Order: sequence, then C-alpha cells, then structure tokens
Amino acid sequence: MTCNATCTTWALKEIAHAGFHQSELDSETQSRTTQIRHGDALGDLIARAAASLGLDKSVFLRAAIEREASRVLEAASRHVLTKDDAARFASALDAAPAPTRARGQQRKPIERVSCMPTEIGDLRIELFDPARHDRAGFACGVDRLDNYLKLSAKKQQKDDMTRVYVAVEDGQAIILGYHAINLGIMNVDELAKRPRGAPDHGELPILFLGQVAVSISAQGRGIGSILMHHVFEKACRIAEEAGCFAIVLDVMSDGGEEAFKRRQGWYADFGFQPFASTPARMFMTMKQVRAIVGEPAEAG
Repeated sequence: MTCNATCTTWALKEIAHAGFHQSELDSETQSRTTQIRHGDALGDLIARAAASLGLDKSVFLRAAIEREASRVLEAASRHVLTKDDAARFASALDAAPAPTRARGQQRKPIERVSCMPTEIGDLRIELFDPARHDRAGFACGVDRLDNYLKLSAKKQQKDDMTRVYVAVEDGQAIILGYHAINLGIMNVDELAKRPRGAPDHGELPILFLGQVAVSISAQGRGIGSILMHHVFEKACRIAEEAGCFAIVLDVMSDGGEEAFKRRQGWYADFGFQPFASTPARMFMTMKQVRAIVGEPAEAG
C-alpha cells in the first residue's frame, strides 16, 4: 500500500531528545511502503536525528510514526470537559431519560439470545474473527470505514487496542455490518458537582464507540440499530464488571456537511448529545443507556 503522509516534527524531536526505543513493529515482515512528502528542512531534521542515534532513517521513521500514531489514538479516546461541556453533561446526568429510537424499537438484549430474526434471516453479532469472517467484499459507501475493517481491525484487535463485533447471518461468514469499541477516559474537573465516587484525579472511564458501518447490500433493514443496541449491552456489561460512566463517539465528516448532519441525526435519535465545545463528539450517560436496554439504573 502506498499513501502520502505529512511527518510531524513533534514525534521526531521527541524520539531524538527523549530517548530512542525501537518499534515493536520492526519484527513484522516489512511488506508495505509509505511515501512521505516533506521539504528540505524536515528532511535535514530526519537525517540529523537518525544519524545522531546511529540509525538507518527507515528504522528511525518507523519508531517516530508509531509513537505519533499511538499518541493520536490515545488523544482520540480521551475527552476533557470544557465549562460549556460540563453544563450540558451535568444537565444530562440530572435529566430523566428521553424517549429514543432504540426505546421505541425495544428488542431482547442481543447478548442474551443466540440469534435475532430480521428480514434477511437470523442475525448473529459475533466477535470479529479474521480467520473466519469474510471482509474482502465489505462496502458500506465510506472508504475509511471499509478500509478500517479490511486493513486495520485485525491488527488493532490483536494488540488489544479495540474490539470489533460483526453482524452475520446465522451460519454465514460474510460480514453485513460491524462496530468497533475501546475504553477511554473523560476528565470532569469542570463539573460543579462531581459524580459520587469519582476519583480525585477527575478522570472517569468511558466506552468509546469508534465505528458503526453496514454493508450497502444490507442497509435499510435495521442492522445499524441492532449493532447500536449491542454497543449499549456491552456498555452495561463493562459498567457492571469494571466501571463505565458514558459512551462517547466522534461523528465522521466524510462525504461533506450533509452526510455529517445525517450521521449526527442518526446518533441523536438514540439519545446521543453533542458536546458544546466539539459538536462532532457526542455522548450518552449510562443512565440513558440503561433505560434503553431496560436495566434498572444504579442507586444514586
């Protein structure tokens, strides 16, 4: 795979001055090439930094890119409430759960049944198994979501960075849809009144919903809603076993403003609300999630 990228000087300087740690990915077969476009100044910085450590430039760049990519993913799974965010989040904590699309179409919890009948047959939600599930022909209409499933999901799941769940017909391997989730944190220092039991450092555990996608051939049949309900079931299970305060997601902007608004409205129908500081980032408290799946809220 060949792509164009902009190499950041931040990661290069960080490695050069904070100490070099060879990328664990160097043990992999180096079968892909990434072209990096840069000017003379950055090229000189790369050469000098690599030379100062006695390293080949490609080895140095792999470590720099890995470190920067890890930093970006960590930042994406962390949200710091601004004052405006805190006001909206506090209001959501105090408010009674509002009716949502998912409540209006209430279903049996997906993890408590082996199959779920749909218009296209019995549907199963399963943990993604790259050796068994067929993702080669998956196409949802958004290249980034297609490429994530085909190129990144296997690696991220193997490295325990995320968990991907796929929708398939019972007994079949072709993926009809999927969602990806991972754990994150939210800083709530701006809340006027912290939730009971919140740690002193002000960071609460959240479930971060990375992607939800349905194959074009299966769209319009309720599979997206079923996948979302599975996310809610997972959030309740995590909250019960390890702690989870909210679900947070980022609405993709791929396809322009109209597509963004459509996706944002889809999530809003389930009860998600945008943060005031970042409208593309939305949240739902666990109180709302429990109301959707029919579980009793924890005593306040």
